[in-house]
Amino acid sequence: MATKRIMPLHIGKGRTESQVVSDTIYIENGLSIVENPKPHGKSYNKWLGDQAKPSRRERLRVMIDRALEQKPADFDELLKLLSEMGCEVSRRGKAIRLKAPVWKNIARFTGGGDCQRW
Repeated sequence: MATKRIMPLHIGKGRTESQVVSDTIYIENGLSIVENPKPHGKSYNKWLGDQAKPSRRERLRVMIDRALEQKPADFDELLKLLSEMGCEVSRRGKAIRLKAPVWKNIARFTGGGDCQRW
């Protein structure tokens, strides 16, 4: 009994052996093949374009921008303005936590300009 050697498939380096075999079978049976397939399409939010719902981070950024338009004197006043806009503002250690009225989770600021989901 003869053994067949299986050729390794090198994905990402041109057409693989399985693609060639598959295309040959399709052509023999009169079916069409895609000659140069595109690697991938757009993400769902990019496909939606302007109709995409803004992310939590973007909505928080808009709320902070609106509060900054009122020119608060210091950071504590900024937090007070955000709480007047409906955000729940709390401090836990060095972290500041914000929660908008419709959010289930909070956004946590730990300093240095980074925002983390918690």
